[in-house]
Amino acid sequence: QCSGNCIFCPTSQNTPKSYLAEEPGIQRALSLKYDPYKQVKLRIQALENIGHNTEKIELIISGGTWDDYELNYRIWYILEVFKALNGDKSEKYVDSKDYIKKIPFLKKLQKENSKSKNKNIGMSIETRPDKINVESLKWYRIFGVTKVQLGIQTLNNDILKINSRGHDVKKTYEATNLLRLAGFKIHIHWMCNLYESNPKLDYLDFKKLFKSKSIQPDEIKIYPCSLLKNTELFSLFLAKKYRPYEKEVLIKLLSDCKTLVPQYCRINRLFRDIPSNLIISGNKSTNLRQEI
Repeated sequence: QCSGNCIFCPTSQNTPKSYLAEEPGIQRALSLKYDPYKQVKLRIQALENIGHNTEKIELIISGGTWDDYELNYRIWYILEVFKALNGDKSEKYVDSKDYIKKIPFLKKLQKENSKSKNKNIGMSIETRPDKINVESLKWYRIFGVTKVQLGIQTLNNDILKINSRGHDVKKTYEATNLLRLAGFKIHIHWMCNLYESNPKLDYLDFKKLFKSKSIQPDEIKIYPCSLLKNTELFSLFLAKKYRPYEKEVLIKLLSDCKTLVPQYCRINRLFRDIPSNLIISGNKSTNLRQEI
């Protein structure tokens, strides 16, 4: 689910918006029919099988826009997650129109988790700046969310508008201010090479992120825009109105941007986990960060 209509975002069958069925994470989810209980259980088992300690679990819930999913579904999803973490298979849920009545049971599962073998020490969800408000933050608290991955993409209003992002920069600042006041870690997604942008604009835009009284995120994912089929951007490419940066230009830009990142900010990812054969034009190196 996602209420956005960004021109660079692919839409595929049986996958959350902006994700592709060929991505490793989605392939795991598809094989389990997106069942949250099974996904968590099997992921823990896989990590243990290759020797990882799983006593502390940071849970990352990815796919679409969290706040666009129906509330009952979100409550059910978090319940199933904690059941999996606790190893609790006893209770099976029947179809219900009012999962809010299950909130006391969720609190019980969360309390039990503090003594579980697999303790949840952090949880993040993905959403958009225009979905952040006091009510959404209250639900994040109930669910146990500690970090919010926020797709801001750019701090340039003109670029946001022409790429049909659906919100402006003011909304981004309002969202990050609310998150910071409420004590959540802020993990932003930033994109370069968007339609009508250029390397100079991208560099200046990135520079804004860490200015005093600006976003100053705790963590960041840097995503060069990938040109994919089933997007409006692909149509613009065919009409010769959009051209991805040459690889040398992209490497220079991102090298310069990385020098601006303060020590307190972690760069979680540089380039999406998209199979290179699906990218029409532009960078196809899955080890781009290593090259930079």
